[in-house]
Amino acid sequence: MVLPDVAALRNFGPITVPTDHYLMLGDNRDNSHDSRYFGFVPRKNLIARASHVAVSFDPDRWYLPRLARIGKPLN
Repeated sequence: MVLPDVAALRNFGPITVPTDHYLMLGDNRDNSHDSRYFGFVPRKNLIARASHVAVSFDPDRWYLPRLARIGKPLN
């Protein structure tokens, strides 16, 4: 997939997500190539479910990793 040469929007909304589509957001607002950059994702393009935590950062502790959560199943 080739992404368009469009800058992600720092502020946007409100928006309406079309039926059977998803809004994907990254965790780095100014540097995420997410739905603000490439648009809504059709449901048919989602092929798996999240099942485990890859990494978790604690905003109350200067975003240090929460080591006890890495690899844990989602509830």
